[in-house]
Amino acid sequence: MTDSALLAALLFAVAWVLQQRHRVEARRCLAAVALVYALFSIYVVPYAASRVLVGTLRPFTLPSGSARPGAIVVLGSGAATVRDSGGGMPTFIDIPSAVRVAEAAHVYQLMPAAWVISSGGPISDVANAATTAAAMRDALVQLGVPPSRILLESQSLTTHDEAVLIAPMLKALNVDRPVLVTSDFHMRRALGTFRAVGVDPIPAIALDAEVDQPWYTWIMPTSSSVRMSADVVHEFGGLAVYLARGWWR
Repeated sequence: MTDSALLAALLFAVAWVLQQRHRVEARRCLAAVALVYALFSIYVVPYAASRVLVGTLRPFTLPSGSARPGAIVVLGSGAATVRDSGGGMPTFIDIPSAVRVAEAAHVYQLMPAAWVISSGGPISDVANAATTAAAMRDALVQLGVPPSRILLESQSLTTHDEAVLIAPMLKALNVDRPVLVTSDFHMRRALGTFRAVGVDPIPAIALDAEVDQPWYTWIMPTSSSVRMSADVVHEFGGLAVYLARGWWR
């Protein structure tokens, strides 16, 4: 991950300076890595970069006319399984998944006859591991989506996997244009990936969870901003890879 890579680079630069403390190049390398890490930890930097990916995308509005999308596809970001002292192992979705679930539940309230496809594969390589799809389903039910309207796609590990696996599910439901729910800066890659497998979704962006924080926190270093920077860098890299492999249209 980018945040781990940056930290490793910073430690390497520190070690280099300690070994070559009289070399100007070592000190410059340390200063450059420290500056990049500092910038990546300030929320306004990754947020501004993410706006390039968001472009003209706007919050979801119900299509006009009598036709209504027959399915809502919500893409998972991740989840974690924890162990309590009694031996239980509950699973919780991460914050990006939670924001996507909240948006999917909102869209469902506008389209109560739609199917909801919760997508996200196993959390670990352990047999019978919990899945992000199942964890998001539980969260969707808590927000009022009937369990009978939720379908699971529990095998995917990438956005490409999700598109490939969900396309036949939509065909079986006789749905041509589903509503696609994912994070705003992930939407551009997700839309192109689904179009590459013959599905043309309607975007419903999930806004960043920290966008409404007080202004002064936008310029304060935080670990969550480093993680967001890693996600944004991942998206730019992902677009390049998907383009090169013909997975994005």
